[in-house]
Amino acid sequence: MAKTKHRRTFGKQSVKNWLLSYFRPAKKKRPAKKRPVKAKPARHGWALRLQLPLPRRRKIFIIVSSLGRLLPRCRRQYSLPLLGIPFIVLTVGLRRPAGRRRQAKRVGLKLPWQPKAVIYIRPRLVSAAVSLIIGFSGLLYFGAQILKPSASAIVFHPKVGVIQAPSASQNPTTPNMRRSEPVSIHIADVGIDASFVQLGRLADDTLETPADPWTVGWYKQSPTPGEIGPSVVVGHLDSPHNIAVFWRLHELNPGQIVEITRADNSVARFKVDEVNQFSQDSFPTDRVYGPINYAGLRLITCGGVFNHATGHYNQNTVVFASLLP
Repeated sequence: MAKTKHRRTFGKQSVKNWLLSYFRPAKKKRPAKKRPVKAKPARHGWALRLQLPLPRRRKIFIIVSSLGRLLPRCRRQYSLPLLGIPFIVLTVGLRRPAGRRRQAKRVGLKLPWQPKAVIYIRPRLVSAAVSLIIGFSGLLYFGAQILKPSASAIVFHPKVGVIQAPSASQNPTTPNMRRSEPVSIHIADVGIDASFVQLGRLADDTLETPADPWTVGWYKQSPTPGEIGPSVVVGHLDSPHNIAVFWRLHELNPGQIVEITRADNSVARFKVDEVNQFSQDSFPTDRVYGPINYAGLRLITCGGVFNHATGHYNQNTVVFASLLP
């Protein structure tokens, strides 16, 4: 039995067209035109090629070759000699997708006072401009805040109370030391290690503050550290451009040790009894400077929140400590 040859049909078609295809002459397939092959000149050398895909079907080609080859169909190409050798060249080219260039999107805006007038804007261009303006404004604002001197080093002047001399009724068994001016302070738990300067009163009866933010000041009209009575020590929390010596003073906890080296080479060791913050409007002057029947220590610095309107902090941090035997 002879084999039946079936006509080849391509694509989707109806039953009617399939039946009529047996009576219509078959379309002859045109032979493809042969393009002449151009002989490429022989080139000797080596080349390393790297292709990086980008969004929107763009590609970057990077070639390191010994002949300085150009990249085909690349609009922008850059070549750079490597290692100072002229025949080793780095070539970078950008190939864009074929076809018609994509037009930028535009949005038409009508003016209320002129209905016939329409303004066309590019959303991407407007968003880029707004982002640049916001970013530049934020940079200027934060830069101004960083460069703006903090007024805490200038305004911070604690109130001074009247410190009375020790009375004869005080307990003689309380541990105390002879008078000797302080030289340096060391608090290992919060990393404080600084030298002392002497401080007095200002014209408005407030306490002076050290000129150097990394030194502490001892109020010279108070007892020296180790004597009976409250010895007052003051330090800055921060400086116009950085932190200062008492930046971590609020981290002290009761029971931790404060060591003060004195001029007679003795060391007065104090135990922290209390760490508290008080509003500057209701500073407990009598409790800080009032008479006590033991050798005490008062460490004072700024605290709370810095108010840019007033130029100072709204609270004071005070550490109460007592001399160890």
